[in-house]
Amino acid sequence: MPVMKVHLTTLGCPKNQVDSELMLGALSEAGFPLADRPEDAECLIVNTCAFIDRAREESVATILELARLKERGRCRSLIVTGCLTQRYGGEILREMPEVDGILGTSNLSRIVDLVRQAANRHDWATSAPPGYLYDATTPRLLAAKVPYAYVKIAEGCDMGCTFCAIPQFRGRHRSRLLADIVSEVEALAARGIQEAILVSQDTLAYGRDLPGGGDIGDLLLALGETRMPWIRPMYLHPAHVSDRLIAKWRRARIVPYLDLPVQHGDDGILRAMRRAVTARRMKEVVAAFREAIPGLAVRTTVLVGFPGESEAALQNLLEFLDEVRFDRLGVFTYSPEDGTP
Repeated sequence: MPVMKVHLTTLGCPKNQVDSELMLGALSEAGFPLADRPEDAECLIVNTCAFIDRAREESVATILELARLKERGRCRSLIVTGCLTQRYGGEILREMPEVDGILGTSNLSRIVDLVRQAANRHDWATSAPPGYLYDATTPRLLAAKVPYAYVKIAEGCDMGCTFCAIPQFRGRHRSRLLADIVSEVEALAARGIQEAILVSQDTLAYGRDLPGGGDIGDLLLALGETRMPWIRPMYLHPAHVSDRLIAKWRRARIVPYLDLPVQHGDDGILRAMRRAVTARRMKEVVAAFREAIPGLAVRTTVLVGFPGESEAALQNLLEFLDEVRFDRLGVFTYSPEDGTP
């Protein structure tokens, strides 16, 4: 029987993109040809997002759209992976008969087996708790023809912010070994990648769970010794910032860019969100980074419409943003999440 041609659709964040590239690497190594267009594939894979309502709706709509190719195209099997399957498990198979198999975020390495056996409607998401971490030896196929690549330095989160359900389906924080990350970045540089973008759910928590401790500052200093021209950490929780970390940041060879999601500027809302930081402290953090790194660009995101947000709290947020003067700002509206307070 001929080997099926596979197409993978990625939804969601850069961390999901890394997962997709790992699955593509495994499939390519196993001999599966890859199709650029879903219309040309016998097996379709959707790597989903389940962060907020809008992301879940997009995931479901994409699954149903691709399912039509089973009726009028070459597609013989449809597989769903990612956060939606890790979060809802077998419910997806029960509610969506178009789906032939599901795979959670903790079973990425089994994508080859699932593609081979998809006709049997396998559920490889429900029974697998979050725990997977890839390493530098894991096959990975860079999907986009761009000069940068995302490097996932850790997985999961321990913070427990009340607006976020990610720990439910990505699990507790767990860091990759520093030497392993350095090896991956060196290998990417050898492939011509010009920028390594470091991502995780809680980047500044990196290293705290490793034997002997360590922190993101140690990793950045080590990556500065590689051949990678540009290094850019993302998703920095302001509660984890210390003077010691800023001192290492200043010495590290990284781009002068800070991605620091503050979420709000009112202390009452920050407490309700369990952000473990005050508005005043976040102002101090931004000021200290700017003083340490001339020309630094600072980006943030805020969340509006959180339960209990009064007009006064919103005004405090606006005044906070006006005072700090971030260089880039993203705004999200609150999305109720199952399993959060």
